[in-house]
Amino acid sequence: MPSPQIGHLRLALYQPILGRAGMIRLGMAGTVCEEKERLIDVYAKASAELSDAVAALRKSEGTCSKEEYDVLGRAAEDAHMRNEQARLAFERHQQDHKC
Repeated sequence: MPSPQIGHLRLALYQPILGRAGMIRLGMAGTVCEEKERLIDVYAKASAELSDAVAALRKSEGTCSKEEYDVLGRAAEDAHMRNEQARLAFERHQQDHKC
């Protein structure tokens, strides 16, 4: 089960796949796809981690050494890459699995 702090992100990530009635589209067999659920949770977690990394970077501006700022910058870049990989995995699954 996803953590409560990422529930709002989960809903935002589902927005593109919501039908006109606001219902989540079901997979080919008429059930919610467990892999899609797992991938959306990974994507939501990666998005939250990216947000936290960028917030830490912004908060540190002008208050830490250049070396510390560079470490935070690399952490934000790494979080961005993980977020992008999670998004692509979700989109690829959605296209391949038609769910």
